[in-house]
Amino acid sequence: MRRTLFSKTVSLVLLPAMLLSIASCGKRSSGKAARKIAPEDPWFDAKIYNIKPDLDTNGKEIDYSTRKLAGTDDKYIVVFSQGSYLLPDNNREYTNSDYRYFLATVIDRNTGETINTINLNQYISGNGYIMDVEYINGMITSTVYKETESGSSVSEIDNDVLTGKKLDERDLGSSYAGFGSKTRIQSGKYTILAENAFEPATNETYFSLDIYSPQGKECNVKIKKERKDLNSTSIILPLDEDKLLVPFTQTADNVPAFFEVDVKTAKAVEVDGKDYDWIDFKSIKNVFGSKDGTAYFTTSVGISKIDMKNKKIEDFFSYNACPVNKELLGSTEVVDCSDNNIVLIDGPYSHSPYYLDESSSAGFSIYDIKKASVNPNAGKTVLELYATNGYVDQTVAEAIIRFNETNKDYFIEVTGRYMSDSVYTFQPTDSEDDFESLDLQNNMSLNDKLAMDIMNGTGPDILVFTDDMGRLNNSNNLADLSKYLGELDSEKYFTNVIEAAKSDGKLYQLPVSFGIKGIHTDEQYAGASGLGFTTKEYEEFLYGPLNGYDLDQAGQAFYFATLFNAMSDKFISGGKVDFSGPEFAELAEFVRNNVHEKAPTMDSDEMSLEKRFQNDGTARLEKYASIIMYLSAVNEMNGSRAILGIPSSDGRGPMLTTCLSVAVSAQAVNIEACAEFAKLLLSEETQTRLAVSDHFTVSREVYKKNESLVLDYCNGPRANQEFGINHRTFEPIKNRIKFTADDLDYLEKIILSCSHFDSADASINIILIEEMPPYFVGQKDLNSVIKIAQDRTQKVLDERG
Repeated sequence: MRRTLFSKTVSLVLLPAMLLSIASCGKRSSGKAARKIAPEDPWFDAKIYNIKPDLDTNGKEIDYSTRKLAGTDDKYIVVFSQGSYLLPDNNREYTNSDYRYFLATVIDRNTGETINTINLNQYISGNGYIMDVEYINGMITSTVYKETESGSSVSEIDNDVLTGKKLDERDLGSSYAGFGSKTRIQSGKYTILAENAFEPATNETYFSLDIYSPQGKECNVKIKKERKDLNSTSIILPLDEDKLLVPFTQTADNVPAFFEVDVKTAKAVEVDGKDYDWIDFKSIKNVFGSKDGTAYFTTSVGISKIDMKNKKIEDFFSYNACPVNKELLGSTEVVDCSDNNIVLIDGPYSHSPYYLDESSSAGFSIYDIKKASVNPNAGKTVLELYATNGYVDQTVAEAIIRFNETNKDYFIEVTGRYMSDSVYTFQPTDSEDDFESLDLQNNMSLNDKLAMDIMNGTGPDILVFTDDMGRLNNSNNLADLSKYLGELDSEKYFTNVIEAAKSDGKLYQLPVSFGIKGIHTDEQYAGASGLGFTTKEYEEFLYGPLNGYDLDQAGQAFYFATLFNAMSDKFISGGKVDFSGPEFAELAEFVRNNVHEKAPTMDSDEMSLEKRFQNDGTARLEKYASIIMYLSAVNEMNGSRAILGIPSSDGRGPMLTTCLSVAVSAQAVNIEACAEFAKLLLSEETQTRLAVSDHFTVSREVYKKNESLVLDYCNGPRANQEFGINHRTFEPIKNRIKFTADDLDYLEKIILSCSHFDSADASINIILIEEMPPYFVGQKDLNSVIKIAQDRTQKVLDERG
């Protein structure tokens, strides 16, 4: 019965793949049509003001910093910054006034110069702190929590924007009903300070709106709703000159609520949300309402505009049309926005755990972006780059900028055409099996969408982060990049990582940074190969040191798919499928005899923290994406350093995972130009950027050069938080390991032992997950199951060409 139910689900999932193969029979594109940039295409120049507030640290080192926009007007931008200093080693007894700082920085809007920095620590002592800072109508107002002899109090303090002089203080006392930080929302001519609040007398929570105009405070509006908790909203949209829309999309009963607020009467009235169903509120963030009543919001690829009158949303500003790092722009907060000028302030971000950069200082940046009269890239041919949801990290974004500035013929644009909401199914999962099933279905849906577009000549030219899309890995979809890289020196690169990424000798997905997946344990437990376990050796490990509790709690079908992926080179080669060998039978028999039929539900005793972490000091099934992650785990496991392969027929070593990959469409406008970008990601500059951001790099040279930085950090005071506590048990670690170059050499040997990527082909995995259970539960013999699974898998590969 279980197989029948699952079969119905899978057949629906496989339908797009079947349609895809039918569609591909008719025709194949001879190449993608080129698009050139026209002189009139929008382009925005940017001035970047790097702000360094005046902060006397008294010799203390800043550990972290955050900042938010406190407010702005035609003259000034005011930013509220707060952060903490690095604590002395193993010292957890401290007060906020000693180890935290709070600043209000005033910037001249026209020149970008810092006019004034107000040190707000002068208003706190002990564990007091600044709850919030707002700048409205020329006044800086701080909400201050103070410790007193009788308990605590909350007050508001006003400071002059230019001199910093204290003008007034108001004790809010029992009248204060807020929870701290307020959300500042600009909507037309109004500035709204919104927060959740609590009324002790009635034991009610409500949503409070303090509404200001240029003339001063207009009113306070309280929004309540019976039998429904209204969570915070950062979206308030102008309906007309004096009316606002306040939507709540996350409520206690999951039914959205919509309120129209009349500023003149200070009344909020709940309305039917059907008039606003054309807006996807859950996808909207960082809303800003300009003074002309237009509402803007940020996306992963730019800024969009909401036209409330005509009920439509349109693109306004693309990050592609600006020479600033796209990932940084995506984390900004809108200060102001109009047709020809955009002002943004950066959010908190981190480049590197090793360096004291902007993320670990009180600094921040302001971007003054103005529309140019002509596009300087006119005449260049566009290369479209795919990333899920249009998101690229800082490293890729910097490489794009470098490519665009140095290549005279081509210009890379990140596409926003592939949003996960359009192809993914989102639903709650109750077990590891449920999660893996949903993940496979979503993966295949996106695979099929990209493959269809590529074959039709409408797909992207360059693809990043698609290493898990095994369905794309053939010559019809992707170009073989090995011919463009040439011979790589194994002393300079981890060439085994690149070789492991090849499919039948062709490099469709180039790994740029990677991770390691395997069983982290003491090397004494390794099988005869010294790298991993045969199935027999893992049985001994399972029922010996692990006391019968497997590190992988997946059910039989999904467990088998994982083992299959780690050995897929034994079963599929040159487009031919062969499941008849002893290796396949060995994996199947191991799963049948040692793995539970279904994964336990998340609320079962088997998945309790006590159960899951009972072998934590002995072994962990882990995936490490960085050196710090690995060394931190070594520290927690009392020095165990080995990472071994999961059960296999030959005891092979751990698997590789890709953190960043790049591929080039076989139908690209110019494959060679795209390959130049791929090579740029392997350059020393890009690989160094990845290394100092704590990523494993394909460059072996950079890995070695980064050694001293890693050891200084891991053995130094900045790593107290990372290495001073066990992240599983949350217990302090009293005896931290002092790492040496030998530990990094040992890790390098682990990397060199890896020969296979954990890269699933969703279509094939789904076939195995459907067909193998009858053997596991004794309904069919193995040969019968193999015949069906092999035939179906071969058919899938044949249809791809």
